[in-house]
Amino acid sequence: MGSRWPRITWLALGVIGLAAAGVLAASSGSRQTQRTGAAAAHATAPTDRPLGGRGPSQIRPLDDAILRTKLEHELPRAILALYNGLEPEVDAENNPIHQRAELVLNHLGLTVELRDVQKPLPSAAEMARFRGVLSWVARAPLKQPQKYLAWIAEQAAAGRRVVLLDGVGASQDTVGRETPAAELNRALEAIGIRYLGNRTDDPQRIAVEHKDPAMVEFERALPRRIELYEQYQLVDPSQGKSYLRLRRRDRPEGEGSSDVVVVTPRGGLVAAGYVYDELRLAGNYVLSWRINPFRFFAEAFGLERTPRPDFTTLGGARIYYSHIDGDGFPSITEVNRKSMCGDFTREEVLEKYNLPVTVSFVVAEIKPPPRGLGSPEMVRLARRIAALENVELAVHGLAHPMDWRARDKAIVSYELPGYKMSADQEIVFASRYIRDVLAPPGKTTKVMLWTGWCNPAEDQLALTYQEGLYNLNGGDPVMSGEFPSYMHLAPPIHVVGKHRQYFTSGPNEYILTEEWQPPYHRWRNLIQIFQRTETPRRVVPMNVYYHFYVVEKPPALAAMHDIMRWVIAQHPAALFVSEYIDVVRDFETMRVARLDPTSDEGWRVLNSGYARSVRFDRWDRHVDLERSRGVLGYRRQPDQQALYVHLDDSHDHTIVLTTQPPARPHVTYASSYLDKVSLDPARVSFVTRGIGRKHLSLAGLPPGVRYRISARNERGQAERATRTTIGAGILEWSSELNGTKIEVTIEKEGKGG
Repeated sequence: MGSRWPRITWLALGVIGLAAAGVLAASSGSRQTQRTGAAAAHATAPTDRPLGGRGPSQIRPLDDAILRTKLEHELPRAILALYNGLEPEVDAENNPIHQRAELVLNHLGLTVELRDVQKPLPSAAEMARFRGVLSWVARAPLKQPQKYLAWIAEQAAAGRRVVLLDGVGASQDTVGRETPAAELNRALEAIGIRYLGNRTDDPQRIAVEHKDPAMVEFERALPRRIELYEQYQLVDPSQGKSYLRLRRRDRPEGEGSSDVVVVTPRGGLVAAGYVYDELRLAGNYVLSWRINPFRFFAEAFGLERTPRPDFTTLGGARIYYSHIDGDGFPSITEVNRKSMCGDFTREEVLEKYNLPVTVSFVVAEIKPPPRGLGSPEMVRLARRIAALENVELAVHGLAHPMDWRARDKAIVSYELPGYKMSADQEIVFASRYIRDVLAPPGKTTKVMLWTGWCNPAEDQLALTYQEGLYNLNGGDPVMSGEFPSYMHLAPPIHVVGKHRQYFTSGPNEYILTEEWQPPYHRWRNLIQIFQRTETPRRVVPMNVYYHFYVVEKPPALAAMHDIMRWVIAQHPAALFVSEYIDVVRDFETMRVARLDPTSDEGWRVLNSGYARSVRFDRWDRHVDLERSRGVLGYRRQPDQQALYVHLDDSHDHTIVLTTQPPARPHVTYASSYLDKVSLDPARVSFVTRGIGRKHLSLAGLPPGVRYRISARNERGQAERATRTTIGAGILEWSSELNGTKIEVTIEKEGKGG
């Protein structure tokens, strides 16, 4: 479990770009582009104008008031996660909890703070804000196991849930001294478990006495031969649940039972060997959960009936975002053998599909010599992309370094005369070049898309924040037929020192084609990943992440069209990368409290207005809209056994659950942000925004009534329609209008047929 995040060797991409740059430098004079109006004037501007200084930050603020508000009966969401820094290749950024378990905890509405168990453990005052402790430290000795065990007992005594994975992990210290059994039991008994030892690794002596397959054979069945036995028992069987019980055949009946997967009112334990499995699947090294981590963590941390702040959903719609790493812009597509991949991507994808895309450029590919390998023609074509309404601008470096932490010794994909990798040049100069030279007036660079291994150091991350840029890339998540496990996905947040790097939600085409090798239609397997991460639970948004060179190969382009058509058919909540990161930032800081400390039916939620979904894994419930506040409606999702509650644009919300459906108008589905909402049987009005088709579904209106719908954006573009409510007062509407302020009114016309 000490392996690092999968890192892809991207050097081949640099070779593609360098070769293409040479071809295009010779041919660029013969290519023509067409512009009209302001875009044409922008396209003919000088290419070597001086760059401006740092502009205003593009990072939208969070609401500080939500952190200052006093909140009674608050539900702590933070989990302190302990890893063992003495394990090989394990540190604060690469450890089993972050890499394998954190996304599951995020899905349950929790946030995770990581700490090395070998360092001083937090004081009682520091621990006051944590819901519990998750410790996965069993793979190496501890420097001070007795101090660790005493601290664990203190946390349980203070009422915090304590969950131990792969056993206790404190059986000896770093010089080989055994921990007294009494010390182990003092910690375990505080959780409600007793350790009796009696270890054996003889499979002939071990048998399964009882198992709950849904809990202990989640992605991988137990082996026929059980090869490790240690004896654990619940202190009070009436105060806990045993999901896997072993027995020793060589002991009298009733004396050899061992509870190796247990949950108690104070936490839980999974003994060594029963958390996950590892195997070779074809040519891949694959990990699989044995326990059901969603169910196990929910029970062990006491979360079965609590709300889950959600970063995957908006208005019941699954969030979609897309971004392009700038590699391969000047490559020639094999589809017509005369177009550059950058311009062909514009024609075949960006202009064809009305969806937001965050597009980056590698400045060395675009900028003419001496500080680049591009040409005036590439500048003109890049500007044509930058001017598109559905494009948010990002930077993918100056020369595309591979290993950011190698600093000035890093290999770069584009060799510039006399250049050594510099974070200032890769981030600041490159982002300002895009802003000042490629972007049309009023548009700016918003996102840094990390290059190569996507491993920025703390000071390099800090530079993006100083420049006011969002950042994304890294994690290499995948859940395909080759890697069929939640263990190979990634959490959205990766902490580097004091700063946050944001991971992607899906793999790009380079990963799915095994380093851009035929057959290229394997890019279409992204649809399968979207399906696997939607049902039976929605764990991540849809993220279509690719490079300009994806249109180089006809099969990959065909797969791209299949992916885009499939995404559109899902009616997603389509966001730019910066907007998605705002959702994640809001998810992390959202606060939740019970209205009544004795009830799970009423909740108060504080947020910053970006993350507007709260999920309950209680799909048999409705929302009592009469007693709720700041709630637009809800959507029940039976295939996920989930209830998604839609929050409005205020920052203080009350959610009250009930068993009865509401009789008043409410939103059941909205694939875009809804602000200033008024819901009345005779008239509904709201303001929405965004790029792409917007879908709205209302319920609780009078049945069989015709409504006039009008929508107008800030540019005066308008759409009008009439719809008649069906069934029990359901009205559905969709629109292709784009804009930052789209005003919509839905007014009752009269009886309809």
